[in-house]
Amino acid sequence: MAIQRLCASLVLLFVLVDSDCPSNWKHIGNYCFFFSKDTETWINARLMCNNYQSHLGEITSEDQNKFVTKFVADLNHDFWIGAADVLKEGEWVWYNSHQIIDNSTYSNWAANGLDDANGNENCAQIGPTGEWHDAQCDQSHYYICRRSTDHNGEVFG
Repeated sequence: MAIQRLCASLVLLFVLVDSDCPSNWKHIGNYCFFFSKDTETWINARLMCNNYQSHLGEITSEDQNKFVTKFVADLNHDFWIGAADVLKEGEWVWYNSHQIIDNSTYSNWAANGLDDANGNENCAQIGPTGEWHDAQCDQSHYYICRRSTDHNGEVFG
């Protein structure tokens, strides 16, 4: 009987923890991630995430990257993430937190991920392998939104 109560408590705890994220969002740690079913340019993807009371996804740890990669690999598409080097070529920044992505922060750039083909690839994507690469910001791709689990307000998506 005690084991049944413990199992019921664990299930309830899981439901309560998982309910920190809206339906269709995925939960890891203190964050909820949304994987779009539509494609947008990088700027429009940022606006869509803002409409969902979130921001274009920042991936700030290896655990988050592995978590996101599971869904990106299953969907087999490239997805916009919230990094760009629009303001200064070669200086990649998370646009929501303004954190510069350098050797002191987590990143997972592909070996040739920062090739800046034709000199106009200034927005970041994550691919099905979990590696990041630059792409032209005016191309339409799927996108990932992220928000904190302690966010108040209704989120649609």
